[in-house]
Amino acid sequence: MATLLADSGSTKCEWTFLMPGVNRSDVSVVSTMGVNPQYMDHPAILAVIESSVLPLKKEKVENVIFYGAGCVGAGKEAVEKLLSEVFTEAKVIVESDLVAAARALCGDKPGIAAILGTGSNSCVYDGEKIVSHCPPLGFLLGDEGSGATMGRKLLVRYIRGQLPQDLVDKFESKYGKLTKEEVIENVYKKPMPQTYVCLLYTSDAADDLLCVDLGGRRIIKKK
Repeated sequence: MATLLADSGSTKCEWTFLMPGVNRSDVSVVSTMGVNPQYMDHPAILAVIESSVLPLKKEKVENVIFYGAGCVGAGKEAVEKLLSEVFTEAKVIVESDLVAAARALCGDKPGIAAILGTGSNSCVYDGEKIVSHCPPLGFLLGDEGSGATMGRKLLVRYIRGQLPQDLVDKFESKYGKLTKEEVIENVYKKPMPQTYVCLLYTSDAADDLLCVDLGGRRIIKKK
């Protein structure tokens, strides 16, 4: 019997098959594109699971635990339904990535947990549950400090010709010369625009002493 544990942001998701008696070094782990029900429909999420996750399954899955961005309200229900359809004999638990951050960082102690990745999010945790939370609102209205928000600001200044030439040269040496039409196409007409703008910006400003890397994302705690 195996337990499938997943930790997903909007850019990347890590799926881990945990089996009794199996050494950590032998655990099957796969990284896929992020699974966010706020931006992806049922067929898109199912395609990720069928193409990249199911081929790694070696034993019957007894439990599925999924922590993910966008897994609140209707988004949480949608992911629960989909995973229950795929893993028909498993007990399925779906929670937000913010719950994962709070549990990983605070355990059974009270504290403040924050996620800074493609998006940003934070909460007050009482040792058992989230008791206070400010809605992040996504990268167009909120997600302050996130990779997507900083990437959006960078793109705006690049397209408007407001960046110093040395930064323009560095940007174009890495990503090529972007046109206004290309950027608008990716942001307004293609899926997962927050991932597109985030990948144009990276930040490592967090103090390593106050953060934990969970699934490739920076999660910071302050008590």
